[in-house]
Amino acid sequence: TTYFSNIVALVRAKFPAMLWLAGPLLTLAHAVCFAPAAVPLALAGGVADLRYILRLPGEKLLLYAGFLGGFLAFFSFKHESASQMYFAFFGLLCANALAAENAFALAARCRVCNKWTVRLCAVALTTLALSGLMTTCFSVAALLKSAAPVYSGQFVENGNNLPLTAKEEQAMVWLSRNTPEMALLATNRSHSGLSLGGLSNVYSGLSGRRFYMESFKYARSNLGVPVEEIVRRTDEMKMLFGDGITPAEAVAICRDRGINYVVYSRQAARRAWDVTEQPAAGLFAQNSAPDGFALVYENEDVAIYQVL
Repeated sequence: TTYFSNIVALVRAKFPAMLWLAGPLLTLAHAVCFAPAAVPLALAGGVADLRYILRLPGEKLLLYAGFLGGFLAFFSFKHESASQMYFAFFGLLCANALAAENAFALAARCRVCNKWTVRLCAVALTTLALSGLMTTCFSVAALLKSAAPVYSGQFVENGNNLPLTAKEEQAMVWLSRNTPEMALLATNRSHSGLSLGGLSNVYSGLSGRRFYMESFKYARSNLGVPVEEIVRRTDEMKMLFGDGITPAEAVAICRDRGINYVVYSRQAARRAWDVTEQPAAGLFAQNSAPDGFALVYENEDVAIYQVL
């Protein structure tokens, strides 16, 4: 995606008069690169079906609408977290369904033509099938390369990411089983690594519980929370987990915001990759619960406190 975006930016800067032509061509090339077999077959079938569009079955019309609409939405919108990719994924799903049907229809048409046309169709279909097979093999190989070390137990942390540990998962299971469904929680685990991008939402995802502020990146880009509200809540979490707060002040923050539990990620704090982004130990880094809080669960990576 970045590769084609850079080309479009180059054409827009150097040859703006050519953008009207280069834009559609690059868009088409980009779509084909997603699925070298499926997209051409879906498009070819669409051209052939255009004459009978009013007589096409409803389900096939929906597939064409999903294919074209998915890619049109993908190329029309730019989301800061690249969430427009989900439109392309839906378009690819529809393209593959259309390609499977159109390939047989194209082969049937070719069989009634002269031998040279038949050979040409065979070469075209074989080329498309091989290109699709190759891209699938490359994709599977890339997935296996990244996943194999994890499943084999040989994964080595590169130092730039904040991995989710087994201890953290165990703590989230405890939360899901031992806290009210509508409980409101606070956590210092907002980042997923060295980038400090506010991308971590694993605690809410695994526990099924609400957090006062966890992933502030997605709160803005996906949920539409106003920036001012995000800044206010993030600052409150920095204060709650910072090193300059008293137990009474921490209790006051929690009670005023309706927070019932505090989930302290010891792992994130050890790396200074928590919401405070500071190495200094805060109130919840102590071995005992601060006044006004009860330690209800702990392991090496997580401590959970209930607000009294």
